[in-house]
Amino acid sequence: MKIVGYLEGTDSLFLTYLVANGYGTLPLGNGIDNYGKFIKLLTRSDGISLVVAYLHKIMTFPSYPISHRDILYSCKSLGIPVIVVVPKNEHRKAEKILEDVINDVILVDPEDLLKESLEILSG
Repeated sequence: MKIVGYLEGTDSLFLTYLVANGYGTLPLGNGIDNYGKFIKLLTRSDGISLVVAYLHKIMTFPSYPISHRDILYSCKSLGIPVIVVVPKNEHRKAEKILEDVINDVILVDPEDLLKESLEILSG
């Protein structure tokens, strides 16, 4: 079974569709929100095939001891694709904000989240 890790706020109907169609889901946290397993601590044994997060869930504030690069480190080192949900009209701004990790994430409009996720999971 493929497992999708998701950060808080991920659309519940999207998650319900995944579960109804044989995918597992695992709540993940960003280290600040105390939600799910801390994303930075993911290991191969977690079996995550995809991570889904809204932009604000992977961003930290300047005085926080870890950055968005740190938050996404485990995903990058384990080769886990990361979808960052951002409205299409905000993609350029998101690219600028994430410029140091933009090659490690996939920006997806909320309308296309299910389609893009299923494409990744079927690969």
